[in-house]
Amino acid sequence: ERYYDRKIQKALSYINENLASDLSVELLAEKVFLSRYHFMRLFKTQTGSTVHSYIRQKRLLSAARMIREGIPAGQAALECGFNDYSVFTRAFRESFGIRPIDLKK
Repeated sequence: ERYYDRKIQKALSYINENLASDLSVELLAEKVFLSRYHFMRLFKTQTGSTVHSYIRQKRLLSAARMIREGIPAGQAALECGFNDYSVFTRAFRESFGIRPIDLKK
């Protein structure tokens, strides 16, 4: 199991519990009492991913799980923080190589 800095662990927990919410770097840095730039550097060092990439991947994985469970793709996209369905489908295809609707087949 990986060890994360206490502040990064807190940020990761917040991200996982609030995927549909605003998850800006500024908000997350504020939650853990770090400057925006220090938070971004520490996050990248600890996770190997940028904040934006990590959040996007978590949202896509959550949406994929929901679609497999029978929730319509549009609803899953909204519940996972994607406000634009075309942005969601493009990101989904880039990440998984298939369209969201093809996941149920």
